[in-house]
Amino acid sequence: MKKAGKINSYGVCLLFIGTLIFLGLQHIQAQGKSNKVKPASCNNNGICETEEYNSNYSPEDQPCADCKPKNYAALEILEMDQIVCQGQGLLLDNRIVQYKCLGGGSIDNDYIGIYQDTWASDELPNTSLMVYGCIGDVDNDGVKEIVYPAADSRTEGKAKNKTTFYNPYLCIFETGSMGGASWTTPSLGEATTLIHDMEIGDVDNDGTPLTPDNELVLVRGNHLEIYDLAYGGFELISIWYPSVVEMNIIYSIDIGDADNDGENEIVLAMFRTGAPVILEYIPETGLWNETLAETIDFVNPDLGVLYIDYAKVRDADSIQMAEGQRDYEIVCGGNNNRLMIWKYNKETGIYESVFVSEDLGGFTEGVDVGDFNGDSACEIVVGAREMGLIYLFSFNPASNTYEQVHVTDAGTINLSDITAGDPDFDGEDEICVGQHMLGFKIYDFLGEDISSGRFHEAYSSPYGHYLEIK
Repeated sequence: MKKAGKINSYGVCLLFIGTLIFLGLQHIQAQGKSNKVKPASCNNNGICETEEYNSNYSPEDQPCADCKPKNYAALEILEMDQIVCQGQGLLLDNRIVQYKCLGGGSIDNDYIGIYQDTWASDELPNTSLMVYGCIGDVDNDGVKEIVYPAADSRTEGKAKNKTTFYNPYLCIFETGSMGGASWTTPSLGEATTLIHDMEIGDVDNDGTPLTPDNELVLVRGNHLEIYDLAYGGFELISIWYPSVVEMNIIYSIDIGDADNDGENEIVLAMFRTGAPVILEYIPETGLWNETLAETIDFVNPDLGVLYIDYAKVRDADSIQMAEGQRDYEIVCGGNNNRLMIWKYNKETGIYESVFVSEDLGGFTEGVDVGDFNGDSACEIVVGAREMGLIYLFSFNPASNTYEQVHVTDAGTINLSDITAGDPDFDGEDEICVGQHMLGFKIYDFLGEDISSGRFHEAYSSPYGHYLEIK
């Protein structure tokens, strides 16, 4: 009996301990389940902010109602700035998304916009993981369109011998679209490469402000294709291949008056060239004159080469020409962790390297120019990808060079692109920072002095990257 009693007491003790362990596990599991189904915050304002999105769930099962799939109203393209980007994530992958400012409030006497996704396209087949669409008057009817590529595809071979061929076409979205393309172009011809970047502008300079005559320039593999989509037509008018075999990767393009002669050029950010490439149309010959800017030897020390990722035609020094016209520079970022600036010298006929910054700590995979504090002087914004830092530079006339005037931690090490514009229409530019596979953020500058003010994160979206503001 004593033996049995000892066993019973021992069993009761084990049972008690087991019960405690079981209840503890149940509590932990309940806590885990509770944490899983409840997002950190959900303000139920219809806007899906990054902190509300839970990547453990499908779009339909999002715990926060703000992040569930929504039915969008018809597309309305503004003549002023709006944000358009490639969607990402389960909800908006392979779709095009428009964001608008829908009012705002005040912080420290500065206006801060409130943003929302206002439209999304239907899903497009075979869009690239990294693709820039464009906004502009592509068909010269006096109003803007949104243009993005899609593609049919087929695959030949198996395993190592498998090759995918893409037959791309362009989807044009006009005001009134409920998600579908308003019209599409014929196919552009089969190839193993997708379209990576595109811009709209009058690159052959045969239009006027009253009668625009824009073309569409797109990057496809190692060459450019230029199309005329005016008046319902669709015509390939030019193809450009680089003259040097090593110049075989075009990462992005821009259109603007790079040499300050009043007419547009195409500026290319390329790999291994050591400088941007400028294309100028010569109407007398119908050909493109290719100019390599003055090369620099500030290469990535780990790779031994310079890859320029972005080259944008912007007024970086805020100096006006004698006749009141602004003059422009070519502002670049790339894999050498530096801000790089070129300017055309009319006396020498050379696009001269006028500034190269110190090493900023990470790939400068984003660069643009804007007036962020409303003083009518431009600043250059450049991001350091691996550091997650956003730098501002401005031109100092006294020293005749560019100086770093501000730095902000963007809170991410995945900076993929930076775009400046005024989507809240307050007269001061904002900064949109794309985060590779992590959405984007909008920063608004607070304060008057660019060195002592600060950037405020006005909006954060989990859904988009590779941004256009136009």
